[in-house]
Amino acid sequence: MGYDGLKRVVLHRHLRQDNSLIAGFAHDYDRADNKLFEIKQHDNNRKEDYTYDSIYRLGRFSRQDEPEDTWALDGVGTWASRKGEPNQTNNLNEYTSFAGVPQLHDDNGSLIDDGTNRYQYDFANRLRKINRKSDNAVIAVYRYDAHNRRNERIVTNTTSLDERVRYLYDGWQEFEEQRANSTQQYVYGIWIDEPLTLDKDANNDGSIDQTLFYQQDGKTYVAALTNRTDGVVDQVTYDAYGQPSPREGSAGNPYLFTGRRFDPETGFYYYRARYYDLVHGRFIQRDSLRYVDGINLYEYVRGNPVNALDPSGLKILICNRKVTGGPAAAVGNHAYFWNTKDNSCCGMSSSSGSGTPTTDCKEAGPAREGNYGPFDACHEVADSEGKEDALMRCCNKTANSGIWIPWLNDCHVALEDCCIASKLKFPGAPGGRLGDPKCEDPECKQSLCKILWSEWIERLSMAWKGRTSVVWMFYREGLFYMYQVPRYGDKTPIDM
Repeated sequence: MGYDGLKRVVLHRHLRQDNSLIAGFAHDYDRADNKLFEIKQHDNNRKEDYTYDSIYRLGRFSRQDEPEDTWALDGVGTWASRKGEPNQTNNLNEYTSFAGVPQLHDDNGSLIDDGTNRYQYDFANRLRKINRKSDNAVIAVYRYDAHNRRNERIVTNTTSLDERVRYLYDGWQEFEEQRANSTQQYVYGIWIDEPLTLDKDANNDGSIDQTLFYQQDGKTYVAALTNRTDGVVDQVTYDAYGQPSPREGSAGNPYLFTGRRFDPETGFYYYRARYYDLVHGRFIQRDSLRYVDGINLYEYVRGNPVNALDPSGLKILICNRKVTGGPAAAVGNHAYFWNTKDNSCCGMSSSSGSGTPTTDCKEAGPAREGNYGPFDACHEVADSEGKEDALMRCCNKTANSGIWIPWLNDCHVALEDCCIASKLKFPGAPGGRLGDPKCEDPECKQSLCKILWSEWIERLSMAWKGRTSVVWMFYREGLFYMYQVPRYGDKTPIDM
């Protein structure tokens, strides 16, 4: 791995023991940290170039010796056209026509007809059955367990693709897939979509016949699989939105774009909560979290697939609740994690500030008025996808341990410690400990506010000092003010 001065990956290489190259990728970035190009060192240094519009959505993708791909996006991120061919949408951002082909959606907003197949959904809006329009043959049936994980996939009437597969899980990672005559097992790294090895039992005799090793690029796409002698048995490239290149042999590997499972019978990627359609560059179902991530409920990574990921369509948010009364109102805001994967919460989100922390979001974001409720504001914990379970387990051991004791189970302290334990940067709750949760300007984010109960706050700051943040107080024009300097970076007070 190689990094630039801003700690961005500029070189990502997989090497054999003799230092010969298996796969290598070089990058550079613009000032907004968007990749400008990628050079595939293992593929005769072929170069991909990326161009963005004024709000950093991908507008052009070009690869050496291939026709370029272009998109025009409207204000909500829908493809108004691709390669100059127009698309049509309704006022719900559903495609009514894509590249001249009519599209149909049901009352839940899920795609039911794309011109090639018809799609059926179950009571929970999970894709259940696919019929081919040309002959009305059932080509796939999907089944799910009680945790909304797809645990069986039955493919029929597709000749070479026909199979019946059962999936076994550890959390949200499929560690084993079982077929009538073979079994495959997977080992993962610390990232939820980071497969490391594929072990194959070709005849279900209980012994491993072949072990393959995954090589991912700097965007977490699976670029190659190698065997025990470092020979490349599968190599793949993608277009900007995940279309894999033709391959002579896939080695039975289903994990491709962003490390997600590809279903060849539909051309969709299984993204856990939803299915992603690479042809349309969007999800086929609406976001179950509604408008948390924008007003386009189908949009994939806000039109920036080269730089962003969404392994489940969901994430961890850190939220703030403005305190409305009692002594705790002096501290301003309660903070809590909202795990959008299972709609659970952890942290002190009681509106009174005097009770024990909540764990089920009954008082928190999704159950309240609007997106987060009249007093709540949330933003994302960056790179938290795949670490949801670890963050929530950590939080529940500390923040949810009884009556609030600042140096023992303070909500802001607990959330910060849990982020650090998962090697994530703590973004702070919106508005900070003392700011207005609805405020988004830089001064507000520094948690500057007036404090009227100064003596009580000063005592509290002594308890916090050295524990998580340095609390600075000063007196001006008859009032006390305070702000916090996070644990990261310079502890010097801000010039007021």
